[in-house]
Order: sequence, then structure tokens, then C-alpha cells
Amino acid sequence: MGAFEALAAVSPIGVCIGTAVATAAYAARRAQSVEMLLSLLEEEGDDSAGGSGEGGRPPGVGAPLSASAAIAFPFVASAALLFMFFFYAGVSALLAVVVTLSSAMALSFFIYPMVNTVVGRCAGRGWGGWVPPPAAAADPSEASRALLSGDASAAAVSATGATGSDRRRSGGSRTLDGSGAVAAASARCCAAPPPLPVVGTGAIVLTALGWWLMTGHWALNNLLGVSQCVLFVSLVRVHAAVTSLRVCTALLAGLFVYDVFWVFASAHLFGTNVMVAVATQDASNPVASAAAALHLPVAPVARLALPVKLVFPTGDGGGLMLGLGDIFVPGLLLGLVLAFDLTTAMAGAPRRRRGCWPADGIFPLALVGYAAGLVCSFVANGVWGVAQPALLYIVPATIGPVVVATASRGDLGELWRGPVVYGCSPGSRGELPAPATAAGDESVSVCE
Repeated sequence: MGAFEALAAVSPIGVCIGTAVATAAYAARRAQSVEMLLSLLEEEGDDSAGGSGEGGRPPGVGAPLSASAAIAFPFVASAALLFMFFFYAGVSALLAVVVTLSSAMALSFFIYPMVNTVVGRCAGRGWGGWVPPPAAAADPSEASRALLSGDASAAAVSATGATGSDRRRSGGSRTLDGSGAVAAASARCCAAPPPLPVVGTGAIVLTALGWWLMTGHWALNNLLGVSQCVLFVSLVRVHAAVTSLRVCTALLAGLFVYDVFWVFASAHLFGTNVMVAVATQDASNPVASAAAALHLPVAPVARLALPVKLVFPTGDGGGLMLGLGDIFVPGLLLGLVLAFDLTTAMAGAPRRRRGCWPADGIFPLALVGYAAGLVCSFVANGVWGVAQPALLYIVPATIGPVVVATASRGDLGELWRGPVVYGCSPGSRGELPAPATAAGDESVSVCE
């Protein structure tokens, strides 16, 4: 941690931007992995019931979020922000408990694939750390292991025994070769995961949370904040079903106005910057209160900076701050774009993808735009010397390249209307057609 502190002190802006971009990119990939796993599990249920999904919805997701609900979200967020502004002191201890519990769940979700891979490789048992070549993919459990390790595309390779997807129509339902076995293996693996990775994950989570509650260290605060971003993007992507650019644009546009208003205009109405005031307040540490009441020989910090922002110290004793909303809000768009890239590749689009981050897809453009928006926000902060609403720069920098790139390729209509869901061809609620490949060529590789 000392080396990380030294790096942050030398280049805090670079570390902050790099952390935010890496978090958003990883969150998009994890969301895609979770979406694929749920899709496979629902396929098995649909095939067993002879149906095609509840209410005709695409498998793997909940009810789609409407544009009106997306527009209403900033108003709900504004009400919550005002509540915290006026009543934070009275609810800070309760809020600390709630945030600690949610951070434990988020950190478990974040680190389990990594622990799973490390333990598997050390034990030589291949728990999520090794996917067999196509010829050796007879054991469908490898696909579920790849899914649990966060590699959705490698799981598709294991399930089909080939590079790419071999989805086909079968009796009016959407199936994937070997999906029944993969879903059953996934369910068994989720019900009884390997004990060592679970124990290792639990030990790391308890250690990190305990250290944070005792010291309130900024690096642990950032770790918990990053974990919450990753979990939030996955939950919203899968359960709220942000599956079209139209809904995602409505959500980002509303939060764009929300961010600008509460950073720039709130001082004129409330006498102070409400957004900054809420973000910089510390909460009462319930562990410190319990230790004092029980006369325990420990001295936890009395106040905690909750992981609702990333904080990086600077050499002059100050620090940089970036709200989690400036990471997970564009992360929703990145998750949508990555799903579109992978789904069009699986549908047999002529653009060939190489690697887990499709180099010729739209996702890299959106990711570069996100980084550029962050850079602009920090530049503006330095020029004017006041807190900046980062979404003012991030939203146009991410949506703009996506719209231009998809419009130039003729894909804007499909992405705009949706639904963009794993296993469904873009712009429809049907199953993916068989990949259209040239003679002698193999299927489009999703993740090689």
C-alpha cells in the first residue's frame, strides 16, 4: 500500500482516471458474464417448461426499464440527496452499517473470480483458471467455471466446443448447443461452489472491512467503492434491463442535468454546494461507538468517510475526489455497448472480433471517450478552480462516439431501439441466427 500511496502522490490525476476507466471497463465485462449465466439458466428452465420466457421477455433479464422511468430517476436521486443534506447527522451511524453490509456483498462479488482463479491454479484443479481447448470441451462444468470466473465468452467456447456460437432454432425455442448441461452444471456450481475460494474470499472481505472500520484508510475506501460500482452495473444491467441506447441516453441525459444543477446551481438556493457538502461528510463509526461502550482495548477512528467516492491524496496534503456516479453511470452505457458488440459478433456480423475487448467494435471508442471526458473534467477543475460536474463532460464524450460509430455502420437503429441482450439478435426478441461465415472460415470468435 505504501507503493500505491507514493504513485498516487506523484500522479494523483492519472491514478484517479486510470482507476475509473479500469473499473468501468471491468464492470461492463462482469455484467456481460452475469447476463450470459442467467441467460443459460433461464434457457434450461424455458426448455424444460416448453416455453419461451416469462411474458415474452428476453431471457436473462428482468422487465425492461422504460424511458419515462429513466427520466424520473434523477428526481428520485435529487430527493435522496436533499434528505442526506438536511438529515445526514441523524442517520450517519445507520448509514454506515448499511454501507458496510452492502460493501461486504460488493467486495465478495468483485474479488471472488480472482480468488477462484488463483486458488484453482495453485491447486492445479482448473477452478475458473483454465478453459480446455474446443476438442476437450466434453465436460460442461468448465463453462460454468469460466462464467463464475467472469469470462462469459470463454464459457461460450466451452459450451459449444467451437469458437463462436452455434445457436439454432429448435422447436420454437432458443437454444445453445450444450446449454442444458451448462445450465445444470452452473446451477450445481452456484449451489455448492468450491470451498477454498469461498473461504479465501470471506477471509479477504472480513480483513478488508475490519481494517477499513479500524483505520478508515482511503485505499480501502476506494477498494470498496470500486466493488460497489462493479456490482451496481451488473445488477442494473441484468435486473433493470437497460437494453437500448434510447433508454440509456434518457438516463444519462437526466443525470447530466442532475449533476450540473446540484454542483453549479445548488449554492444559489441553499447557500452551499449540496453535492460537495454531502459527498465530503463523514459518518459516525459504529465500531468506535461499540468499542467505547464495551470498554474494548481498541481505538477505531471515530468518523468514517463512506465509500461513495474515490479519494486520492495529493502531495500538498489535499486530495482528489471522484464520485461513484461518475463511474457506474457511464459504466451502464459501456455495458450496453459491449453487449451489442459481442451479440452482433455471435450473430455472424462480418466484423471479426479478436479478444475479450473487441478491437474493431464500438466498446473501445466509448471507453476512450469516457477517459477523455474525465480528462476534460480535471482540466476544467484546474482552470476554474471549482468543483466540476464530471457528467457534464463524460456524457457527451461517451454517447457522441457511440452514436457516430453506429450511424456510420448502419447499426444505430438497432442499438437505439434494442433490446440488446445476450442470446437475442439486436433489434428483435428472437434467438440469434446461425453465424454466417465464409467458406472454410470458422465462426466469429467472441473471446479468444
